[in-house]
Amino acid sequence: MNSFMSTRLLIFMVLLRPFFVFSQPSGFDKYNVVWNSQSSNSGESMPAGGGDIGLNVWVEKGDILFYLAKSGTFDENNNFLKLGRVRIRCNPNPFNGIRFKQVLVLRNGYITISGSNDGIEANAMIWVDVYRPVVHFDIKTSKPVIAEIYFENWRYADHLMHGAESFATSLKWAPFENLVTKKDSVAFHNGGVLFFHRNTDPTVFDITVHQQFLDSVKSQLFNPLKNLTFGGFMQGQNLIPANIFSGKYLDTDFMAWQLISKKPAKEYHLEIILHSQNALTLDNWKEGLQRNISNNKLHGKNAFAKTVEWWHNYWNRSYIII
Repeated sequence: MNSFMSTRLLIFMVLLRPFFVFSQPSGFDKYNVVWNSQSSNSGESMPAGGGDIGLNVWVEKGDILFYLAKSGTFDENNNFLKLGRVRIRCNPNPFNGIRFKQVLVLRNGYITISGSNDGIEANAMIWVDVYRPVVHFDIKTSKPVIAEIYFENWRYADHLMHGAESFATSLKWAPFENLVTKKDSVAFHNGGVLFFHRNTDPTVFDITVHQQFLDSVKSQLFNPLKNLTFGGFMQGQNLIPANIFSGKYLDTDFMAWQLISKKPAKEYHLEIILHSQNALTLDNWKEGLQRNISNNKLHGKNAFAKTVEWWHNYWNRSYIII
């Protein structure tokens, strides 16, 4: 091969290389997870998330539901707690008809839900901002509907653990009596729902230090559970506080704080802003949450595009096609 042809071949290979390295494979969307029927219960949920936030999303009897989880949300017993459950219901309900579809869109990192019933078409999307601790839910309908949003909490009172429940904590098989999961705080606030769990003494850290005869150096040890406070604020456009209900999901009682439409609309946007902090006082934690709320207002306009871009870059870094 002469030098001229070698040079042309080298240039051709260099020009081709970026397309092989940085482009996603054709047919990538065929790997999306697609459901054409609703779930029987939370055991048939679909995962979604971003940053350190994870969701379990499913549709059951026409209601859209998801659990909220965030890294580091450990209670006094070092039990890793979910922050709560959100239920979204429309009236009239477009998800009670024959046509239904739920898709985990891998390329973009979000879940879409579509349905139609009695002449009403609906398309919903659930996604998490990868740069800020914010969960977003958007829905558009072909005709105005009333939206009912519920924040459901099963830790509305102290709960005495029974049997194997203690295995979820760091105490495991330790023979402690009257082991309690302490209650959360939930209330309507500023047109939305404020919810949090704040650790109080004693914690499993205090018990462990005493068991290991380390009380004399306790002040020198780091206690990750002390004053740990985690939770968030749920709010939405055209939504106002309404009622508080009691209910039961599967075998667990819960309380639900309801936001409802001011008036029927074709479009709704729900935001859940989360915050976790070892806060000296509860006011300190609330100040941190307010900073997250303000930051979301300031930078939220470009959040969706930047989140989708992050997922594109994520999939572009590496993939195996089967």
